Amino acid sequence: MIQCLEKAQSLNVLDIGHQLAQEFAKTAPDRDRNGGSRPIHEIEKLRQSCLLNLVIPKIYGGLGETSWVKIFQLIREFSKADGSIV
Repeated sequence: MIQCLEKAQSLNVLDIGHQLAQEFAKTAPDRDRNGGSRPIHEIEKLRQSCLLNLVIPKIYGGLGETSWVKIFQLIREFSKADGSIV
């Protein structure tokens, strides 16, 4: 969790999301061609990015510092890249 806090504080969460979405967009066509396989590696990268902790309140161990506007911007970014991620 400490690594997530440091990462979130040192980088812009929208920049992190944009970089990940670009990576996910590259692998989406292959998964679609293979019958829509689950994006296991992509979901793991998303988990490791700490972006999932943005919506969790601090009292429960999350980051809880991001506005819902930013969260929905991230969701939109991932949806454009690969709808199976969100």
